[in-house]
Amino acid sequence: MVLPARIRWDGRWVTATVRNLSPHGLMLCATPTPPVGCYIEVQILSEFITARSVWCDQHRCGLRSRERLDVNRVLSRSDGMVANAGVLALDRATDQRREFKINRGDREEQSRQISSAIQYLTALAVAVSAAGSLGWEVYQTLSAPITAVGAQLSKPL
Repeated sequence: MVLPARIRWDGRWVTATVRNLSPHGLMLCATPTPPVGCYIEVQILSEFITARSVWCDQHRCGLRSRERLDVNRVLSRSDGMVANAGVLALDRATDQRREFKINRGDREEQSRQISSAIQYLTALAVAVSAAGSLGWEVYQTLSAPITAVGAQLSKPL
């Protein structure tokens, strides 16, 4: 398989060729190759894939994708470019960072829940501390008179 692509890491785009594509990742040829452990944005035609570099040698590297790849969809969009494809003239508009969009509503809801839990635990800690302090003050205040009454009651008549 020869499928032209571009890869991006550390803010730079590099032309690459996809040599193998599977549901869990891909192997590609590029110069230079991204360092192992680096997260990479891969553009194959209009498809964007986020992956991590797991191995590299000379001009090849293996990438593991964050999500399961739909190989058939990627290949169907290649429109017969799989065999002996040249370098794609990719749209310059895609040079701008395409942000990996996690559902913003879910992220905001999760943040609200964490914030509420922290506020609840803080209020609980303050209430327990206040109750403990109040209890100690009540004990100190009442222990002196009760000790005096106890001493008076224990005197013989």
